[in-house]
Amino acid sequence: MKKIFAIALVVVLMATLIPGVALADPDTKGNGLPKGKCYNLNIIGVPNTRDADWTGGEGKRIFVLRDQKTWFFVGASDHYEVLDRNGTDGFVGEKGTAWPPGTKGTKGTPGIVFPYDDGTETWQVEIYARLLGPITSEVKWKTYVFEDGSYNVKIDEFTIPRTTKFVLRTDQLLVDGFKDILWEMYDKKDFRLLQLRIYVN
Repeated sequence: MKKIFAIALVVVLMATLIPGVALADPDTKGNGLPKGKCYNLNIIGVPNTRDADWTGGEGKRIFVLRDQKTWFFVGASDHYEVLDRNGTDGFVGEKGTAWPPGTKGTKGTPGIVFPYDDGTETWQVEIYARLLGPITSEVKWKTYVFEDGSYNVKIDEFTIPRTTKFVLRTDQLLVDGFKDILWEMYDKKDFRLLQLRIYVN
């Protein structure tokens, strides 16, 4: 017992004194996700379009074209739900007359909704993302908000590279104070699978 205690003490001291050595966060899994219940959403790149009435995936998958731009209309609700599973037409959800971005008109119809608190005007989720596929895989992303009758860029271009661990992306994907969000997913390079893990607060 004394030997085990001594070894444990040495490990703690090394983690404290030696730069670059740290103990694992007990609230985080080895894949970068926090512990606890979450919803799984996989955005899958396919080579061909699906039928307009295709509704597979049971809310856990959205299919998009591998090499073409995809727009996601995101809305506020009291729960999380995928409403449009077929994004191979280029849209998850439906565009309104405020199209393309910067045009005045009516907002789009959401293809995904997340819980939102009207009292505090904050999104009630945390979203983690991980891109899998060939080592060269990456996608670029922009986040827009609907304000003053049009969609305007709020979070400028960022890249999601292939990685083995999930990365917290909430602040890049959702903007507090705005209930209607538009995601632009583009410049897909060797795209196969983007995994989202959604934790409802």
